[in-house]
Amino acid sequence: MESKARCSACEVVEPLPRSSGRLYLAPPVPHTRRKLREASKALGLSIEEMDGGIQGIALGDGDLSRLLGQLEERPSEPEQKQSHALFVAGNKTPGLGDLLQARSLSVLLGRESGCWLVDLMESDRLFAHFHPIVSMANPANIHAHECLLRARGDDGKTIPPFEIFQAASRAELTFHLDRAARLTAIRDAVSHDLPGKIFINFNPTAIYDPNFCLQTTVRAIHDAGIEPSRLVFEVIESEEISDSKHLKSILQFYRDAGFGVALDDLGAGYASLNLLSSLRPNYIKFDRELVSGIDGDRYRQTVFSKLVEMARELDVKTVAEGVETRSEWDFLASQGVDFAQGFLLCRPDAPPQTPKLPSGAGV
Repeated sequence: MESKARCSACEVVEPLPRSSGRLYLAPPVPHTRRKLREASKALGLSIEEMDGGIQGIALGDGDLSRLLGQLEERPSEPEQKQSHALFVAGNKTPGLGDLLQARSLSVLLGRESGCWLVDLMESDRLFAHFHPIVSMANPANIHAHECLLRARGDDGKTIPPFEIFQAASRAELTFHLDRAARLTAIRDAVSHDLPGKIFINFNPTAIYDPNFCLQTTVRAIHDAGIEPSRLVFEVIESEEISDSKHLKSILQFYRDAGFGVALDDLGAGYASLNLLSSLRPNYIKFDRELVSGIDGDRYRQTVFSKLVEMARELDVKTVAEGVETRSEWDFLASQGVDFAQGFLLCRPDAPPQTPKLPSGAGV
């Protein structure tokens, strides 16, 4: 039976405490302890040196935020990541259960500076742009749309995607953001009544157990009335994947639910190429770094033709990303690539733009 419990790993964002209490810090070296001591004293906070190099800082209401602001630039990034931090409210002595809440100082700083990201997710200011994927044999045929996460700031302006994902990574909110992005894509795809297939990106490192973590995604698709065969879940950051067994379990979950799967950025490195032979996705997407200017690079053309040949032998459909020129399009078409997307056709938008077809392409 499907669990209805909320998972703190991806659904619940615990806010930073604003009440009084005690912050325990375990810096990696004496040099870091000195920096933390100086920052605390600059704010008039008392700091206790404890056994094992641990420092205890007594904090009043709102002091944690003040201290984190003071520490933002003092310890270096490696020092921040290696310094363990634990806040205990009130005057109680920390117990074993409290140790589960310990994080790196870097994460606390990320939560403080990235509080706007939590607000974005909680106030429903995430939305999707859509980038058409067209058939190279018949460019008038929109085969699919890729859903790309965007967010709107307090000023109404769109926040660059890299800022969103960078803030999530630093604050250890990738689980939360990845889930929110999937649900946003499903909601907005329905609202725009997209034709064809729907490509949704996901980061496999943001999924602990697909049988639990992906239930809200499956439920959202079911509630939206979308036929599962229209959904294609696209693996991103394949270069970061170290546990291929875990990735296989996620993709098998998607397949069992009736969805298609795609492997992104093929050609960006060895990892994605190795994954192709073991995962057998329905689609592979060629990295834009491989596609850009390929019409004038004989070395990359040779590599590319072998990749397309391998995909064809494995019965995997091919998608070229980042197509920006007619000469790139012509080369890709000559190699028998199945689908393409890129600025040559149109830019991502909401509602999606109608692709501008390359002159003389297709039928």
